[in-house]
Amino acid sequence: MDIVAAKAKNGFIGDPAPVDGYVALSGTSMATPHVAGAAAILTQEHPGWSSSLRKNTLMGSAEPTAGVGAFAQGAGRVDVAREITQTVTADEGSLSFGLQQWPHGDDKPVTKTITYRNSGTATVDLTLSTPAAPFTVAATHLSVPAGGTAETTVTADTGNPALADKPYGEHLVATATGGIRVVTPIGVDREVESYDVTVETINPDGTPSLDHYATLFNLDGTGFYGVYQAQGTEKLRLPKGTYGAYMWINNAEAETTAMLTHTELVVDGPDTITFDGRKAKPITVTAPQAGAGVALAAVNAEWLLDDLGVGATTLGLDFTSLSAGPASPVAKNYFLASVNGSFADPGPDGTFENSTWSTDLAYGRRGKMFSGLTKKPRLRDLATIKADYSVSATGAEGVRSNFAQFDERSSGWASAVPFDLPAHRTEYLSVEAPWMLDFTQQTPAATENDHPEQITDQTSSGSTFRAGHTYHQAWNTAVFGPNVTQPSWEGSWASRQGDHLFAAVPLFGDGAGHPGWSTGDGETVALYRGKTKIGEGTEYDLPAGQATYRLEASAARGAPHLFSTSVKAAWTFRSGHVSDTSYTRLPISTIRFSPRLDVNNAAPAGRRFDIPLIVEQQPGSTAGKARTVKVDVSYDDGKTWHRTDVRGSGNNRTVTVNHPRGAGFASLRVSATDTRGNTVTETVIRAYALR
Repeated sequence: MDIVAAKAKNGFIGDPAPVDGYVALSGTSMATPHVAGAAAILTQEHPGWSSSLRKNTLMGSAEPTAGVGAFAQGAGRVDVAREITQTVTADEGSLSFGLQQWPHGDDKPVTKTITYRNSGTATVDLTLSTPAAPFTVAATHLSVPAGGTAETTVTADTGNPALADKPYGEHLVATATGGIRVVTPIGVDREVESYDVTVETINPDGTPSLDHYATLFNLDGTGFYGVYQAQGTEKLRLPKGTYGAYMWINNAEAETTAMLTHTELVVDGPDTITFDGRKAKPITVTAPQAGAGVALAAVNAEWLLDDLGVGATTLGLDFTSLSAGPASPVAKNYFLASVNGSFADPGPDGTFENSTWSTDLAYGRRGKMFSGLTKKPRLRDLATIKADYSVSATGAEGVRSNFAQFDERSSGWASAVPFDLPAHRTEYLSVEAPWMLDFTQQTPAATENDHPEQITDQTSSGSTFRAGHTYHQAWNTAVFGPNVTQPSWEGSWASRQGDHLFAAVPLFGDGAGHPGWSTGDGETVALYRGKTKIGEGTEYDLPAGQATYRLEASAARGAPHLFSTSVKAAWTFRSGHVSDTSYTRLPISTIRFSPRLDVNNAAPAGRRFDIPLIVEQQPGSTAGKARTVKVDVSYDDGKTWHRTDVRGSGNNRTVTVNHPRGAGFASLRVSATDTRGNTVTETVIRAYALR
């Protein structure tokens, strides 16, 4: 459920709301403060009520969504207007009939009492709904006296063999004249075929473990089960099925952790599952640089199935504290084990800040966990990146993170060590996997109790490198503008699935070609069909027929950002119904300006200046090569524009401008049409500086 709330000053998540200054977002982080606010209003209205009465009133006055069970929504949506006026509640709030274990031939009916309380001044006659099986209500009509109570019973009978094995969640709804409605969630779990499973945990020295944590999870995504009691054996009740499992066995005194994994377990009867720490062997990863400090030491396990992804990681201060091994010999290709370490110069204070070099090493294995690992590469075994980072915001520092991608669906860990801007750094990478490279800018924390604020992010996905080779990269270089290259998933950046359109084009990619986002003062996305506005946001439902659409996006930002203070773009394209089972990327392109600038993103004033221009099509789309390109330049933040000379053909052009004397900024406006008739226009105010 989407919730509309006030937008944070520098917020960038969520969809546009119908009211300026607000944003729509889904999730418990949005729902919780609204429920807390509803409770506060109720407390103001009835300061003498007990906490249990307030809770029961919140639940009883809720509005359940039709067709959605109690396990999916609880009591329903908060109704503040009802909660502060309604005088009838149910003392129990909800009724749980617990778990009825499989098999169900001996299930007995369970009966519980529900008590209705009337805090009003007049008798209320309630009519109770008749919930579906396995529930029954003893009395469907109750008279609740003023200031008094009335009760009845509800029974859950799961012994009927016609019932399916599953959780049953319903809403018992009591209504009365005057709009009174009391909602009580009721539930019982008629257990699916399940068995008792004993989990045995053994320390690396052979003794029973008293300090560990394990998770067993069904590979169809239906359940997660934890093992954490301070005892060597623990019993679980597990549904029949196929599972994956991981275990961390800790030694607090030695500050070590042994990680064990079961790639696949089959539960089809009572069983004992063992995690034997003696099978965990040392993980040793060493950087080639003398004096290298360990910024990250991680051992990872991932189960990457078509409809499920589960990952677990154990982290150490260094690799001397980590060991790992497979708990069983079972190997499956969907399992991925990996080890990654990050190293840099720790500096005199041990913080790694402003290290001029970093080394990221990552090693992977399909099928099952490493049985220990030892890696000590030489510099010639690694790829070398000479990276330059420019300045684009006042007072910001840079952070570079490199994520190994052994699988396009895998997640991972990376170190995040800040450095002052501008910067020139040497970065070394292992070559066993592609890398997602990430650069962020952040404003430092104001006090030791605060956190840095991330203000921009630029990425480069799926980058591969060769051992012994040196690569040169530039980051955070103007011009910052729209970029549809290097999509992060099959639906990005703008695509259609069936008749549903998704569009979230990054508007602050850098001049070096990295897609990027930024904090700002506001961002708007709108879609038009012909001249008719369909709506705003990132998702739209469309008619099936072919039509010409115009997608518009704009964003503005101020301090501490120095460049691209306003970015506007518009694309026209044809689109109609496509497959419902996959994403079809829209035929749009973006235009990237890559001028040769200094580390402060400035060009010389008072000179003729060439700007390379590249038209980049969204990968996998039917967008054509550029047929026509026109560029205008402004030196007064877009008040007046001057047509420029554009040379070249196709997607690669060169723009020539004449910079005026004196410090200032250049703004750029460009329009292009491709060989298939699709168009794009972009306007960037304060594209780069003049010095």
